[in-house]
Amino acid sequence: MSPYLLAVVCGALIMVVLASIAGGRELLHSGFFFVAGVPAGMAMAAVFAWRWPQRAWSYGVAVALGQSLMTFILAGAFGSLLPVTLLLFLVLTVPMAFSGGVAGWLQRRNPGQGPDLVPN
Repeated sequence: MSPYLLAVVCGALIMVVLASIAGGRELLHSGFFFVAGVPAGMAMAAVFAWRWPQRAWSYGVAVALGQSLMTFILAGAFGSLLPVTLLLFLVLTVPMAFSGGVAGWLQRRNPGQGPDLVPN
């Protein structure tokens, strides 16, 4: 399986878990997404970037894509607020891409150092 596809699936799973914890409330309106979803996405992007450090920032984009697709599916946000929702996820992609980029940079800077997060 492609690591990008796996990152999209993991981003979607983050949203499914958060939606089940939130008990059916809209995640973006409750603020729960900003407290738990964004940090979880940043951590997931860093894990993928540590394992595959080339173009590491793009794993943050893939995780955010999975989160946004699952938000559209769970909330049915295909109405008139679609452009605003897309803009919000575009802004929220920045910290995830940044954390992935930093993790990939650290891995390339010191290859073989640190924990082996995913066995070969």
